[in-house]
Amino acid sequence: MKHNYEEHKKSRIDNARRQAEKQRQISEQRHNAAHQIASCISPGQPILVDHYSRNRHRRDLEKINNNMRASIEADKKAEYYDQKAVTIEQNTAISSDDPNALEKLRAELAGCEARQAFMKETNQCIRSQDKARFLRMEGTSEELWEKVNSPNVVGHKGFAHSKLTNNNANIRRLKDRIADLEKAAAIPFAEVVYKGITLRQNPQIGRIQIIFPTRTDLAVHKQLRKLGFVFCRSENAYQRQLNHRSIRAAMDFARAY
Repeated sequence: MKHNYEEHKKSRIDNARRQAEKQRQISEQRHNAAHQIASCISPGQPILVDHYSRNRHRRDLEKINNNMRASIEADKKAEYYDQKAVTIEQNTAISSDDPNALEKLRAELAGCEARQAFMKETNQCIRSQDKARFLRMEGTSEELWEKVNSPNVVGHKGFAHSKLTNNNANIRRLKDRIADLEKAAAIPFAEVVYKGITLRQNPQIGRIQIIFPTRTDLAVHKQLRKLGFVFCRSENAYQRQLNHRSIRAAMDFARAY
């Protein structure tokens, strides 16, 4: 089964919304069931312990309690799936599954590097009080100069050291991710058969897949799980996120198989 990244994302959002609606319906059904049972009991009616109806009364109260609990739980699940749909929809993180991940990561890296250079040069201008140089920089203004040249709560001017440190950490992280994806793309094979096992790069879903001709035994299953591979029924394959480490792991497994 092949997936388009955006279609897959939309499918996840739609599925979360369907689950939310399903749980809301369950919540309403269980609430109505509890209300229907309660409507047959007079308000404030105690259990008549010496009456033949006592057991039924107790069962009805238990059913009311169980239905109300189930209704509340289903309502919480509906809220969870609603929030999940919103989270997926609003998530701007760049997934390695995205076929345009490299392009997006490089663009984000360029932005971080430009921001780092801007903050460094701004701090240099602040230290030398070179307003003219600052105003020649792209994206600057008199208002921004006044803002960055004003002391903060601890008396420091310009961009805080923590901002440069955090941004620099992001630059390193992005470079590492780009390097991982480039290494994965540079490995020459798309699909090879080794000792009867098919190793397949599936960039459309961002996975490296190991496909066996027959069902595997439990020992092989456990070994693959230790390596981070999970069996996917729809693909009929053990798979893991596609990167150079997972490709190496798949190749090493095949050699040792």
